[in-house]
Amino acid sequence: MPVPESRIRQNLSYRRYGSSRLEDWVVLLPGAGAASIIWRRQIQVLRRTYNVLAIDLPGHGRSPQGAHSDIYSFESMAAQVVDILDKEGIARAHLISMSLGGLIAETVALHHPARVRSLVLAGGIAKLSWWATSLMYISRAVCPLMPYMALYNIFAWIIMPGSAHALTRRIFAAHAIRVGRQEFLRWYRMCSQVQTLLRRLADRGTFIPTLFVMGDADYVFYKYALNRTKRRSDTSVVCVPNCGHVCSVERPDIFNKYVEAFLLDQGKISTR
Repeated sequence: MPVPESRIRQNLSYRRYGSSRLEDWVVLLPGAGAASIIWRRQIQVLRRTYNVLAIDLPGHGRSPQGAHSDIYSFESMAAQVVDILDKEGIARAHLISMSLGGLIAETVALHHPARVRSLVLAGGIAKLSWWATSLMYISRAVCPLMPYMALYNIFAWIIMPGSAHALTRRIFAAHAIRVGRQEFLRWYRMCSQVQTLLRRLADRGTFIPTLFVMGDADYVFYKYALNRTKRRSDTSVVCVPNCGHVCSVERPDIFNKYVEAFLLDQGKISTR
């Protein structure tokens, strides 16, 4: 793959793939703990048809850590994504996200719906169960007393349990260890905003085609994605077999086929 152009604006690093002959844009947002390189297999496919921006979230990949602020919010991160769209002259884009990055993508859609052509939420978070919420509150008390990677590995095991997802856990741990303790704590504190944000996202007033791509072994989030589709006519869900939470990494070929078909449908709709 050719070396892409790399830029840093508004504290976020991103890489741009594509050419001037392509018109449509796709923006890739990874999940917490992962750098944009996690989208490698998707970039190889999508760049044939779309211009692609792969963004590193704060403190991840090439993006600097939040040295001037210990307070992160989904709104501020969404605003930085929109700023990148502005600087690149991108009026509208398809947003493809992974896990917690999906909440940033949906926040862009909430506040700037005219900028979003569609949403793809890989391992999308539509709701937190009562026990997941309780675990977060408990872990906030013990977080200062234990190594941050120990806490990260506990959450990774809960979301991606068992030997079937061992490789995915190792990949994400390799990314997360580069983040560092202070950056981990900034992101962890931001998770306290999730429940309130999810209620706002579920009741978003604007119609935006949205696709949840979920693994059938995503025990934590799959059923809540299904429930979201019952409430919203603009939302659908597809299931990747024999796959856990991070379906874009575990089964990239199947994931890519679902995403390509969905994006193609949006193009057909826009030309009618």
